[in-house]
Amino acid sequence: MAEDNLRDTQDDFELVELIYSTDREASIVHNIVHFVTDFEIFEHIDKPFISMQLALVDTMNFVQSVDLQGGESLKMTIQSRETKGEGASITKNFIIDKIIKSQRSDDKTEVFYLHCFEDTVLKSSLINVNRFYNDKPTNIVASIINEYLNKGTTKSLDEFQSNMQVVIPNMHPIDAASWIKDRITSIDGLPYYLYSTFSNDNLFLIDLGQLLTRDPINKNAPFTYIKVLSQQQKTDNFVPILSYKHENVDDILSLIRNGHVGSNYNFLNTLTGRNTSCAFDVKADVFDQLKDNAIFKKQKRYNYGSGEKVDDKPLSEYQSKTITRITGNGAYRMAHVSVRTIDEELDISSYKKRISGNALKNFMTKAPITVTVQGRPFFRGVGDYSIGNVVRLLFLDSQRKEDEHNGADYKKSGDYLMYAAKHSFSVKNPNRIVSDVLCARIS
Repeated sequence: MAEDNLRDTQDDFELVELIYSTDREASIVHNIVHFVTDFEIFEHIDKPFISMQLALVDTMNFVQSVDLQGGESLKMTIQSRETKGEGASITKNFIIDKIIKSQRSDDKTEVFYLHCFEDTVLKSSLINVNRFYNDKPTNIVASIINEYLNKGTTKSLDEFQSNMQVVIPNMHPIDAASWIKDRITSIDGLPYYLYSTFSNDNLFLIDLGQLLTRDPINKNAPFTYIKVLSQQQKTDNFVPILSYKHENVDDILSLIRNGHVGSNYNFLNTLTGRNTSCAFDVKADVFDQLKDNAIFKKQKRYNYGSGEKVDDKPLSEYQSKTITRITGNGAYRMAHVSVRTIDEELDISSYKKRISGNALKNFMTKAPITVTVQGRPFFRGVGDYSIGNVVRLLFLDSQRKEDEHNGADYKKSGDYLMYAAKHSFSVKNPNRIVSDVLCARIS
């Protein structure tokens, strides 16, 4: 990730085109690239779509002449600086969702702030799925995405769950895919994520283990926070963090009250009347298990203070919440053949994998940190370098002495999963990208 001075005169990107079109009239097709002053792209690892906000400066009565009403298409193409010589570019299709607001700077100039979704959101919202599936959960998700959204899916191969039979009950395709995804874990009980990125047309269905084993994209030049150097150029050893937010973190009480630390689960089969009950202890069932996983062998501590006690009893041994779920009703039972349904597992250990996966998702966001960095490295035109990747952060120890070697603050430093991002594109001279990246980890 060798980058130049943040203040250099070269553009980070070029907004090649922004094509506005509507099906109401075939003749309404405009390249509105010169109307745009800035835009923001939003990515999130828990959302299978991206969104955008853009500012459109209207000095030609454009919005009135095209009668913008929502639902119109925007085709965006940007060219990153790194791949300009190769001709590689990023193209994404959006649908205008709404006008957030408009305001006049003078009598002849009005600024419209538009909110847009990836085009699959509108398509999904128009389709109602009532469909029977009999397959592995990852295959069901991929089938829904391919059939109804015409998208490919890049997925993990570490799925624990076997075939299930399920009827998608009156849901939109994106909602249905997310519903099934929440029932999937890896063999080690790690959760799956379904997400979309700006630079790729496929959706990603990847388990946490595969995400965390990726090498940091900035392994040789960590994002580093040094207050006096935060606005200066990078060196061969680091890229400056312009600013950061570390707020409302380590909220253990909410995790306890929601049953992610210790709880009792009941899984009820309404056909047989059988109740499968199991106690959940996040230390024993999650973090002690992770110590034996090759991914986490080098980790010395997790986002959970397992030594904390109340009345000499560890927090995780309290069953602070009882959660009951209906897992089966014999809907697909034929004679003596029992078929697994969407919420049904074969034994307690299988149920615990799903419980553990849900707990891990919540502990992943227990102590996040948002860093603001130059966004140019995330948009190289080829490959994915944003959410779903690992990034290395370095914060200096606040107790170091001036004449000593700079030590690291390991409470905030380390390798993080890029969980969400807001990429702010400024269409000026030069064109700049600044990214706010939400970074999360469990250890």
